[in-house]
Amino acid sequence: MILIDCNKGITGKSVNVAMIDNTLLLEHIEYGNQVKYYGEVGNVEHSASMHGPCMASLCVGKTCGVAPGVSLYFIGSTNADFTETSFTINYTYYAKALD
Repeated sequence: MILIDCNKGITGKSVNVAMIDNTLLLEHIEYGNQVKYYGEVGNVEHSASMHGPCMASLCVGKTCGVAPGVSLYFIGSTNADFTETSFTINYTYYAKALD
């Protein structure tokens, strides 16, 4: 991991980061302006989850991100097929998102 020192004016500007995680809230105040691409692959919830927004905020968030100048390219995905009572692990969604 590369640590960026914003106090020295190093913000990650001109750097691109790609993430695959749970779905995002695209209008989020911390990272919304940094998302340059967002797509969804697989059996995803169409509402924001907890983990994806947290990771995006920590990476590119305006007030809490380690690299607030980074451009974020994000694929919302999941690693399972869900029913009302159970789930089955399915990593093919991550493979498709990576592709």
